[in-house]
Amino acid sequence: MPPSSDHQSNPPALKGDANGVYRIRVIGNCGTGKSTLAAELSELLHLPLIKLDHIFWKPDRSWENVSDEEFDAELWRQAKEHEKTGWVMEGNYRKLTGKVTKELVTDIVWLDLPFPLYFFRLFIRTVRRILHLDSPPQVGCQENLAMAFASKDSILWIAITKHDVVRKHWEPLMAEDLANNSRGWTRIGGWGSQLRMWMKSVKELARSR
Repeated sequence: MPPSSDHQSNPPALKGDANGVYRIRVIGNCGTGKSTLAAELSELLHLPLIKLDHIFWKPDRSWENVSDEEFDAELWRQAKEHEKTGWVMEGNYRKLTGKVTKELVTDIVWLDLPFPLYFFRLFIRTVRRILHLDSPPQVGCQENLAMAFASKDSILWIAITKHDVVRKHWEPLMAEDLANNSRGWTRIGGWGSQLRMWMKSVKELARSR
């Protein structure tokens, strides 16, 4: 019996390039679960994980970042090293990653979750990091009470102020890419069911590789 028309119309979970290689970016506002999802995709698809936070922040230097030139050089080194086999890249850094996204990324997964859901998660994660129960974004970049609750650089404040900014940045880029069929986009919203359904498709894709 031939597959149903509904089955035939379902797009693949990931687009990939002409050789079936996946170079995936995971984006979204602070606290939406980028790191968790990227790690799961890396494990499922057996792809190396590129963490932009680890490139941007100097290890053991207490929130000292590299220069734009250093960031760009290391980003391209890692991206080109595994270009032919694929990778998963996690993080935003919109102003610093435009070129590598345009030239190398095959798929963008955008976690666009409801603000109350991910802000609660972010609050819990921040408290756990302050208490040294969770790992910091980079070795030596430890969050503290003053940074979390009394600073303009507070990750919580950034999440509040960037919620709409993130959408306004990515929406036109997504529309342009989809119109040109230049890369795949998966925009995941909702309270969990959309993500679970998409991950089910990714697992099926992984089994077929």
